[in-house]
Amino acid sequence: SDAMKADSVEFDVKVRNNKDDAATYESPFEVQKAVGGNATRREQSLALAYNRLQSGDSVFAFKTYPDNGSGIGYTQYRDVRFYVHGDAGVEIQNLRMVARFGPDTVNYYEYSLPVRTGWQDARVPLEILSRLKEASSDRVKIDSLTGADIGARYTVVGNPSFTRVNRITFGLTVFDTAATSTSIGPGEVWIDELRLDGVRKEVGRTGNFAVQANFADVLAVNGSYQKQDQDFFRVGSGVNQGTGLNHSAYSLSSTLQLDRMLPLTGLELPVRVTLSRASDVPKYRTGSDVILDDARSAVETRRQDRQSVDFRYRRTGPRKGWTRWTIDAIDGTMAYSRAANIDPQSTDSSWVFSTTGNYQLPVGGGKGIPLAKNMRLKYLPDVVSFNMGWNASRSTSYSRFIQGTEDSTALRSNVLSRLLTLGTTASYLPINGVATNYRLTSVRDMLVHQTGLTGFNVGTEVNRTQTMDLNWTPRRLLFLSPNITLNGFYHEDAGPGVRLSSADPFDLKNISNRGTARATTAIPFSRFGQRFKQPGSPRDTSGTSLLMAPFRFLFSRMTDVQTTFSFARSASASRVVGRPGFAYITGFTQKLDPSLYRAPNSNIVENREYVTTASTTVQPISRVTVDVRTDHRLSYTNTYLGARRTFTFSWPDLNGRWLQLQQTLGLDEMLSSLVISSHYSLRREDQGPAGKPVETHVRTTNWGPLLRWEASFKNGIRADVNTSLTKSENLDERLGSVVRTHTNTVHDVRLTKTYPASKGIRFPWSKRRVKLPNDVNLNVSMGIVRDKQFTERPGFDTLIESDTQRLNVGSGTTYNFTQSITGGFDLAFRQTKDYKALLTQRGITIAVNAQFRF
Repeated sequence: SDAMKADSVEFDVKVRNNKDDAATYESPFEVQKAVGGNATRREQSLALAYNRLQSGDSVFAFKTYPDNGSGIGYTQYRDVRFYVHGDAGVEIQNLRMVARFGPDTVNYYEYSLPVRTGWQDARVPLEILSRLKEASSDRVKIDSLTGADIGARYTVVGNPSFTRVNRITFGLTVFDTAATSTSIGPGEVWIDELRLDGVRKEVGRTGNFAVQANFADVLAVNGSYQKQDQDFFRVGSGVNQGTGLNHSAYSLSSTLQLDRMLPLTGLELPVRVTLSRASDVPKYRTGSDVILDDARSAVETRRQDRQSVDFRYRRTGPRKGWTRWTIDAIDGTMAYSRAANIDPQSTDSSWVFSTTGNYQLPVGGGKGIPLAKNMRLKYLPDVVSFNMGWNASRSTSYSRFIQGTEDSTALRSNVLSRLLTLGTTASYLPINGVATNYRLTSVRDMLVHQTGLTGFNVGTEVNRTQTMDLNWTPRRLLFLSPNITLNGFYHEDAGPGVRLSSADPFDLKNISNRGTARATTAIPFSRFGQRFKQPGSPRDTSGTSLLMAPFRFLFSRMTDVQTTFSFARSASASRVVGRPGFAYITGFTQKLDPSLYRAPNSNIVENREYVTTASTTVQPISRVTVDVRTDHRLSYTNTYLGARRTFTFSWPDLNGRWLQLQQTLGLDEMLSSLVISSHYSLRREDQGPAGKPVETHVRTTNWGPLLRWEASFKNGIRADVNTSLTKSENLDERLGSVVRTHTNTVHDVRLTKTYPASKGIRFPWSKRRVKLPNDVNLNVSMGIVRDKQFTERPGFDTLIESDTQRLNVGSGTTYNFTQSITGGFDLAFRQTKDYKALLTQRGITIAVNAQFRF
């Protein structure tokens, strides 16, 4: 039976090498001697041992590999090569070696070859397998003619790709033994030196061209062209082959100032036209390893086209006479744009026409009603404005179906939009020190018809926004000068995305509001310091107290303390019908009107936040300043999962600077300026459910910079040396006190040197200075960044998540050859070490740049 037959087959995977099997093993090539000795190196092969195989039997050994995510795979090479060895007389067994390459067991490339006595050099051309995949639409495709001279057979199963090879399989199969019932074996087949060969060394090219031109402030023209072939890649970008796309792009923009041609002053009439196009011609089929011919590349080419024109009208300057009510009070814009995108999956096109107009009426507030001395109540607004906008657009999308060189499309969507925007804004200054603003904007969908009082279509409101502001600056409030601001915001969204089914009410909408109260003031500690000032006569100590000396010194060295307290609250409700209530619309309450209808799946979210900040500057000694800041925040978020609390406290937050340090150190002859600075901050953040134990604790320490030196030498060299450290510790109580730590250390050195044209430059090999028409700027920089992230859990070893170090060394120069030509070069070296993966990447960049101005 088949079960008995399967049980009788013997198959084993072994290793044969020139050390342990020296009597029987022979390498397919000459093995080199070990470095520093006379003994040969160890060389080994994969051995597939078999016994009792019969006709139709197949045995396999495989190995899987992770996907590195580069999407390159084997496409950088032309061949897969390896050696195959058979025992003496193996030809009569009709045994074939099978090699498979693919992502899984149902999609793979297969190459098979008859096993012969001794070693065979097997070469698998990747292009033959890729072409075979395109030969037909069958799931299994076989080619026995291409390699008929050596008995090789190529097979494609499913839809594999050499861009992703995660599984390599070697096996044996028996064929053409139906005439005999004897089994085959025992024996071994050796596989050695599996490798990729024939590196593709295509040369990649790229070029950029840009031009700018201005004509007497009337016309400005900008143009650019970019060309990059499919084999170009940038050194140090992390990839080692091109994008596979032949990219070309151009753009042209022009601005015409029509107002320069008119006699009116203060007029702005710019007209701007923009054109752009980009195309990407693929070398490979999308997501595949198949090289496309010219006809197929043209079908799968990606294109992007953009055209736009816009116009703006505005007049600025002194408003007087009849013009303040007419042309000075009006401004507007008009724009039209078109776009088209083509890719192998879809074809999209759209156009948009928009125009806006605004009329600003300067009322002036009136003379006002006298209430008290120097106080009048104005009964009219200061400025009232009305605005209107119209937006019409169409967006069409087609699905593409490509079969060979045949291309067909099917309409996927056709979206039309006609939106009318109406709005008004008013500013009101009722009394001195109080300013209010009100803004209302309504968007109406004119495609959803509704008849108004005049019988015309007025559309349906789909969006409403209301904003109210009040600012109060009281005067002569003790020794303080506070500023109080109140802000209210309300928004309605009744767009088509709110309704989820036809059963939902027609006027369903989402609503949200926000209210903010903010108070700021300065506490004048400098005035307090004057109260503790010593008497005028040094000998008169009758009014001097030693207890007041520390306060006198501290207050005299401090600037005013700037304090801020704010309270903000917001709320949102989805899928509701009706009016939420006047108080909710103002933005200063979270309570909804009881009559408001809530549809199924309606959610309510509420937020509150309290913020207190204080900052000042302390000058303990001359030329030394320390900026001191503290920040306290407490917020609550209430959703359908319950209320959560977030507490954040930043203290201390210190930023110190020492100016003109070269004078203190006696380095005036060498340095013209020396500044040292340092910054330290500690931030704590706790999160968890309101009224319950805290779930996460985050502690962040920042020395940024730990120490920074900024020096300017009298010989023209400027140096900037900086060292910073950031450490973040995240304790999660939900995972059993797991601590995740992230550290980042940065060391940075930058040197710049300017060679004045008057002095010239002296090269090391010459004693004479070379005179130059313009200054030369040179710069050198070096940076080292160490980034490490690890997790600690009680009872477990420390888990290193990432540990990398980046080194960047660069230099460059900039030189103005003429007023219109500027050029320079940049030379950089980059090295990245991954201490976890034990990998090192290096890159060198050499760049030459030039700018031409006409």
